[in-house]
Amino acid sequence: MATRLDDFRIQMESGGAYMRLLSVLETIRNFECEDPRDKVYASIGMAADVSELDILPDHAKSVEEVYADVVRFVLSRQGSHSVDFLRPVIRPSSLPFATPDDLPTWLPDWRIRCCSFALETYIAPDGFDSEEAYNASRDVKWPATIVGKRLLCRGFEVDIIVRVWPPSWDNVAESGGRH
Repeated sequence: MATRLDDFRIQMESGGAYMRLLSVLETIRNFECEDPRDKVYASIGMAADVSELDILPDHAKSVEEVYADVVRFVLSRQGSHSVDFLRPVIRPSSLPFATPDDLPTWLPDWRIRCCSFALETYIAPDGFDSEEAYNASRDVKWPATIVGKRLLCRGFEVDIIVRVWPPSWDNVAESGGRH
């Protein structure tokens, strides 16, 4: 992980790095931070798609409000990939680093440290906003919005889930708890 962050730093200094806010947060997710809001605030300076005016550092806000600011930003900027913020959502309720403070289920908790995501996406470097990266919804463009603690999305039924099995924690690498 440190090597990945160092490679990113070198590319950024040479003008060759272009990472979205979510990618930066995923890159530094495994690192410790005294104040969990600072992971978001530190990411602002490293992300190419966000400016200091898009998300203003405010330590008077709760952790939930700061993490929701990230989602609001992503919803306002990402177009067809606007629900990408769901990719890093992890809620391991049976593990010791579970979220104790009732964050909404759709909100990524950047305090949970892990190294793997089940919904990893790959976009070609030259296709940052490419529709070809993935597009399950084709031409359907329904915006998602946040109202209170609720994420409102329109959609359509594709199938019905008849049984849910316990999660396989083999896909998630634990990193010593929440910090």
